[in-house]
Amino acid sequence: MTTPVSGKAPAWHALSDEDTARRLKGACDVDRPSNWVLLARQFKSALIAVLVAAAMLPAVVGEVTDTVVILAIVVINGALRFLQEARAERALEALTRMLAPKADVMRDGHPLQVSAETLVPGDLVLLGTGDTVPADLRLVSAVDLSVDEAALTQSID
Repeated sequence: MTTPVSGKAPAWHALSDEDTARRLKGACDVDRPSNWVLLARQFKSALIAVLVAAAMLPAVVGEVTDTVVILAIVVINGALRFLQEARAERALEALTRMLAPKADVMRDGHPLQVSAETLVPGDLVLLGTGDTVPADLRLVSAVDLSVDEAALTQSID
């Protein structure tokens, strides 16, 4: 992070993710599990343990073919489950990107539309009719403001 010559700290939106996280004492994002972790998850069930144990019994009595068939089924099942979970992860990430809320902000005197997750302290958020508030913020100015509090109410039975 570089400090400008004027001695003022740079604007929040000009900081890197790491600098912003360090200043706010938080984490930038959550890491997605590696493919190896996803693959290992497929073999962490009681049913898989029972099948592997069942595969060892024929090997003890000399029926190697049965052992190979059972283990092949376990491996194929794990691989198919891994592929399905990996595809689901990618689809979820794509949907998340498509449905990511946007926010209109003023940065450096210019209006911009940015992803709401990139909002930083100090951003001036511009709200219009029907807009959803994209983050916690301080309301500076409003004309004829109304709030739909339906999401804030809770029914008690």
